[in-house]
Amino acid sequence: EPCHCFNVFIPLVDVSLPFGPTELRPGSHKITRNLAPMMLAAKARGTLRKPVMPLLRAGDALIFDYRVLHRGRANITKESDRPILVMTFAKSGFKDRLNFPSKSIDDR
Repeated sequence: EPCHCFNVFIPLVDVSLPFGPTELRPGSHKITRNLAPMMLAAKARGTLRKPVMPLLRAGDALIFDYRVLHRGRANITKESDRPILVMTFAKSGFKDRLNFPSKSIDDR
């Protein structure tokens, strides 16, 4: 299925390993619909790719499909925060019901 939404991350400072770069799981955009069983199946078949952590310099752009599993690693430096400009672009009408459901856990 073609990409319907993508992220652009632009770090405002150099992001080395101690700053906790963004970790991505290449190819995971194909398995995020039914994540747990699809991850297990990919692991069993030997098709689950290892995570990558691109080290970016201030002003670089990391662009990836919105469905790719990703996370920010821990910033273990005491000297600075890790400011990153994050932009998300989507086709008209796209709504992220998984990460932003219509009901909040605070709605009681």
